[in-house]
Amino acid sequence: MLRIKPLAMLMVLAFALRLPVAKASETLIIHVYLHDELASVSEQSLYRDYLKHWEDEMHAFTSQPIEVVYHRDIPGITDIEYAARNNARSTLQAFQDAVAELRFQHYPSGINKSILVTENVYELLDNGSTVQGLAQFQGNSAIASRTSYASLGHEIGHMLGATHEHAETIRTPLLYKCETYVYPERAWDRSHCYRYSDDNRQNIVDHLRSHQQ
Repeated sequence: MLRIKPLAMLMVLAFALRLPVAKASETLIIHVYLHDELASVSEQSLYRDYLKHWEDEMHAFTSQPIEVVYHRDIPGITDIEYAARNNARSTLQAFQDAVAELRFQHYPSGINKSILVTENVYELLDNGSTVQGLAQFQGNSAIASRTSYASLGHEIGHMLGATHEHAETIRTPLLYKCETYVYPERAWDRSHCYRYSDDNRQNIVDHLRSHQQ
């Protein structure tokens, strides 16, 4: 047990009282809207498969407080008929417009980001590829399907300032390549790294820092 003499204790306390108080970081709040078609999907399993690795990655390079808030069964939001649109941009716009009132009137203080999670993709392109998600760059709204375990990390990354240009592939110790979050196109022979590239980590830090000023 550490023992401190009374005089030394007073000196320690006096020194402690002179230390500046660090400014607390605003909490990054991720509002996850589960589409009605995901009624059988639990919040626990969604977090385990799609968000835990993302939150672990965020804690690896930031001290940002993070909170995940789930929303279900909200008419006009969780029942958006995205399949009929076959247009990712119009679906994102519809979601953005639908959550605007909630965002400005009911969201708590903090850095609020909203993402709609669906079962399927949003758009079939002419080249045969699909759009699995879309986000406002450095904005507050995104959509993501469950077709990839990295899809939520990808779109949340865009909202936090991560770019396709700064994403990369990384060679692992087992000599195969993995793709960092926000890599623009998935390849069948590459796995997920479940991390951001160093450049995108810095982009995210810069974006979060801008909210503390």
